[in-house]
Amino acid sequence: MDRKARVGFKSYTNNVVESIDDVAAKRMWEALNYVRSVTVETLSGVRHGKTAKVPGTNKTYIQSAPGEPPAVMLGDLRRSIKIRVESKRTTLIGYVGSELEKAPKLEFGKGALKPRPYLRPSFQKARPRVEQIMSRRWFDGHGKSDSYGDIHTPGE
Repeated sequence: MDRKARVGFKSYTNNVVESIDDVAAKRMWEALNYVRSVTVETLSGVRHGKTAKVPGTNKTYIQSAPGEPPAVMLGDLRRSIKIRVESKRTTLIGYVGSELEKAPKLEFGKGALKPRPYLRPSFQKARPRVEQIMSRRWFDGHGKSDSYGDIHTPGE
């Protein structure tokens, strides 16, 4: 009997890399959505500045004091907060912010307008949860996403 005892190893490296990329992208979107929701929340609520009229209406609102997040006059800044992900080679970069011209002026101040930060405080508030999202185990131990390779006998 000339039967050989041997085992073979089949690597699923490409599957593993694709699974890691999928998990990383899902986590990035989850983290960005969380930061966006915290930012929208930051842009809501009571402010402690002067009372002012909403232009073109008879309505009034309380302006934000310097150092407070911007007050909601019409809600356009709050509605404009969007998320975006870019992939550069092996790196995912996530963005939360607004394309409105006034957004950086409010965040950092400009001229006589003192800063009304909303993005940086929102990220600081969201940071522990973002770190938790991004540091979870890569694979849950179920299904194909945790299969690094199989040991099999010839003929299988």
